[in-house]
Amino acid sequence: MISDRTIIDFLDRAVANRKEHPAIIVENTTLTYEQFGQLINRLATGLHSIGVRKGTRVALMMNNSRDLVLSYFAVLRLGAIVVQNNPMYKERELVYQLNDSGAEFLIIEEQLAGNFKNLEDKTSIMKQVIARTSSNVHDEFVTVDELISKHPPNPPEVELDPKNDVAVLQYTGGTTGVSKGVMLTHFNLIANVVQTKEFMGVYCKEGQERILNVLPLFHVYGMTVSMNLSVFLESTLYLMERFSAKAVLETIHRERITMFPGTPTIYVGVNNDPEVSDYDLSSIHTCISGSAPLPAEIKQTFERLTGAKLVDAYGLSEASPVTHSNPVNGKRVTGSMGLPLPNTDCKIVSIEDGETEMPLNQAGELIIKGPQVMKGYWNRPEETELSLKDGWLYTGDIAYM
Repeated sequence: MISDRTIIDFLDRAVANRKEHPAIIVENTTLTYEQFGQLINRLATGLHSIGVRKGTRVALMMNNSRDLVLSYFAVLRLGAIVVQNNPMYKERELVYQLNDSGAEFLIIEEQLAGNFKNLEDKTSIMKQVIARTSSNVHDEFVTVDELISKHPPNPPEVELDPKNDVAVLQYTGGTTGVSKGVMLTHFNLIANVVQTKEFMGVYCKEGQERILNVLPLFHVYGMTVSMNLSVFLESTLYLMERFSAKAVLETIHRERITMFPGTPTIYVGVNNDPEVSDYDLSSIHTCISGSAPLPAEIKQTFERLTGAKLVDAYGLSEASPVTHSNPVNGKRVTGSMGLPLPNTDCKIVSIEDGETEMPLNQAGELIIKGPQVMKGYWNRPEETELSLKDGWLYTGDIAYM
């Protein structure tokens, strides 16, 4: 049973239960859950003071950092909507996404801000907030540090309808056409976290996990299986800005990391490091691989080096994103996307009529139904109708059973 709660409810639970427990460790700085909650609330109060309200679209454009995580939760705390942006975007891509979403605020890290000084003339952006600053002195813009330092940790209470209120606009190419904003509700986000946790079963222990994340948090995969899952588990997130095999090996060895979600490319980097045998990697018990198929030899080598279970999963932005995974504690089939997560139904239907279920070993379109499936595409009712039919998400992906 998935309750009508939000990731903020579970953040508050973690703060109450684990005040002194490390919530996030990044750039050699540790924040306990009490400190983490205080900073989020101060930032939320500050954002409210400059005009962020329930339903306001707030664009985030940062690499993995403390400020990205704080901004994400502060925006959700206010009932505003996070608009995820890739920090590698060029001006054309960013302007399109800001205008399409109607974002009024942009929280952008200092080293990127210089490239986008004139956004307010080309977009709906009313104010830019600078994150990851080297100093608090900014004549043109307010900074995340200023909002935190100048405001108390008492943001206004906001009433949310988890099943209908949008939490995140996650842009994707989708199943057709140009980049579209996938509307993920508060319920979608928490549902996918609960589903992921239950699918792992005994391998997810509240208050005990140490999750190492090198995945980009602006992407829905890292957002769900690292950041949101860590808070739900009242555990510790070790956050790296980008992947480095040496840094990963050192962190696993030193911090006794227990979970390490990644991609096949990341696991190849670990497997092939010439000094991998010098490190003790035995603390890892579970890794989920996504974004691309996981070749058998990569999985087998990583499991031999660590003793961990490495399973490959399938998902898409329109489903928050995880829908299928090979079981952690069951039969794992190489080349298979695995089984549907709990509370997830799937069918393989005829490409011609979109309804007739295909027999075994015959390819068709994969369609999915579950609590993690999006509300629809932002301001695109016709494309929503094409992708969502009677509660079924038509993925556009070809599969067979």
